[in-house]
Amino acid sequence: MHENKKKTLIFDFDGTLADTIGLFIDIAKKLVLKLDMKVPENTFSRESIKKYRNLTLKQLQSEFNIGPFLALKLLTEGRKEYSRGVKSIKLFENIKSTLKELDNMGFELGILSSANAGNIRSVLKKEDLEIFAFVYQSKKLFGKATWLKRIMKREGLEIENVIYIGDEIRDVHAAQKAGVESGTVTWGFNSQELLSSANPDHIWGKPEEILAFFDKK
Repeated sequence: MHENKKKTLIFDFDGTLADTIGLFIDIAKKLVLKLDMKVPENTFSRESIKKYRNLTLKQLQSEFNIGPFLALKLLTEGRKEYSRGVKSIKLFENIKSTLKELDNMGFELGILSSANAGNIRSVLKKEDLEIFAFVYQSKKLFGKATWLKRIMKREGLEIENVIYIGDEIRDVHAAQKAGVESGTVTWGFNSQELLSSANPDHIWGKPEEILAFFDKK
């Protein structure tokens, strides 16, 4: 880490920085038709989406009877659809100003996401947010712990100086397995109740709370 920098804050992208939940719902609807999946009629209702926020990714796979082969097919096709819709992606309100202020305060910023790194960089460029020291992609949905360790080695980061911030329980588990601090945001996919059950080090309900927390450091 650079001498003039404080801690390195590594962010997830979808659901943490970018408001992509609507895009994912649209993609899911397309894939259900394309792959002829049998799902309940109310799968994409507001109440169902609220319920799904309390389920882990593995629980969702069980809920929809998604085995390894179908999961791989959904991931592959889903990433193609995501790339087609990347131009519509917008950041959550106040995220941009929060990130710029954290950069001004001397924190090193990075991204580790399951999304394509090129797609992420195109969104950041569109938003005039080319302030991240690195952007990495974990191609495996549950491979983030390995990637966090790899990033620390590649970037020369110390465990005690890294915080991984995401919106899903799997992000918390990844940080814990990698031995780094975990931060979660409640405006993304998983509910605050589910996130709290994983015992993250920090929980924030809006971007301003992240800024206020680190402003005290």
